[in-house]
Amino acid sequence: MICLKRSSQVFNTNVLDYTAVIAALYRGRKVQNPKQVIDRLTYDSVSQNSSDRNPDLNYAMLEERWKELFVKYLEGKGHVESEGFNMVELDAGNLTDVAPEALRSFLFVQAVSASTHLPLLGSESFKV
Repeated sequence: MICLKRSSQVFNTNVLDYTAVIAALYRGRKVQNPKQVIDRLTYDSVSQNSSDRNPDLNYAMLEERWKELFVKYLEGKGHVESEGFNMVELDAGNLTDVAPEALRSFLFVQAVSASTHLPLLGSESFKV
């Protein structure tokens, strides 16, 4: 004879704190510094066989330079001020807890993922 117990008898639901479970899922996924984002970047190289490539250009060097400049941008502090780039669409409430040195990385994550949290390490990267 099989004895079945109600789930409330098997699991003490009073002990399970759902907010703690959710907090644990997001712990460490808040953008606090650019390195967190830079470590998740992967780069898509320009195809060597592309017919529209200019033979006079050194694409490998250009790609490396672009990567260096992009990382330098992410490591920069604060917001870039220019007429072509403004923060009209941003939710200012999300920015109150973001350190100046992490602002650009935070904005990048928000722009490419529509999330204010980093993806789980090893599960997703940012392909640029």
